[in-house]
Amino acid sequence: MPLEADITAAEVEVDLQGVRVLVVDDEAVNRSIASEYLQRAGCVVQVAHDGQQALEMFQAGQQDLVLMDLQMPRMDGFQSSQQMRRLERGSNPAGEPVVIIALSASVVGEVGEQCRQAGMDDYVSKPFRWDNLQAAIGRHLPGRVSLPQAPVLPAENSDSTTEEAIALFQPDQLMELGGLELVQEISALAVTTIGGDMEELAQAIQAEDWSAVRQLSHRMKGAAANSGAQRMSAMVARMEDQAENQAPGQVKELYPPLVEIWQQTQTAMEDWLSEISV
Repeated sequence: MPLEADITAAEVEVDLQGVRVLVVDDEAVNRSIASEYLQRAGCVVQVAHDGQQALEMFQAGQQDLVLMDLQMPRMDGFQSSQQMRRLERGSNPAGEPVVIIALSASVVGEVGEQCRQAGMDDYVSKPFRWDNLQAAIGRHLPGRVSLPQAPVLPAENSDSTTEEAIALFQPDQLMELGGLELVQEISALAVTTIGGDMEELAQAIQAEDWSAVRQLSHRMKGAAANSGAQRMSAMVARMEDQAENQAPGQVKELYPPLVEIWQQTQTAMEDWLSEISV
């Protein structure tokens, strides 16, 4: 079913009007898309750029739902969630606890258990679909959402197909969600944010800082997928895996083709926008 139809149906089945949501993500593309979904469903949305800012904005009893990215600078999602739970116990022990749902591309195995230990209620894989997020919300705000439980998405296998077989730019879901204006907005954000991350990635590789390489690759993977840059997302997923496995030779080999794919992606974005605007 097209994404727009999903949301239209959700407006009949889901009452999120006035639900107070804090979206926490260090990637501008992800924040923008999550906010678009939630605002269309009637939520009151605040955004935070990292776990520390989220903690500064958090007030026990003043938010109904927190969508929490896991890997962020300054303070990650695990630490931020733990601190939020401590604040709740100290200032609002009799109140209804906020629902915290993790948003991450890595939510299986030990990571899922870490989410639970940090006090999170659930998780949704990124890039997420609206029906999956609705189902997660419905499991914890049952008075507002009544939907079947969504199956946990399997971990993506970046080696299951070649990058050449994956589209450079495919913004169909963005078009269905917010039309041409949203595609233009998210594409511009992607060029700025992923472009900056690519510069940082080059510096991290030169410094042989493999932890930074892994973190940057992880961040770009989600931003690229959410913005429709599917081939770019697949390539940085491979780089994340190699950095995780501490394989510096493979990381260095992947960087030149990654630069080429990013250049091709930007050209594909420009061509697509030019053609549809005619």
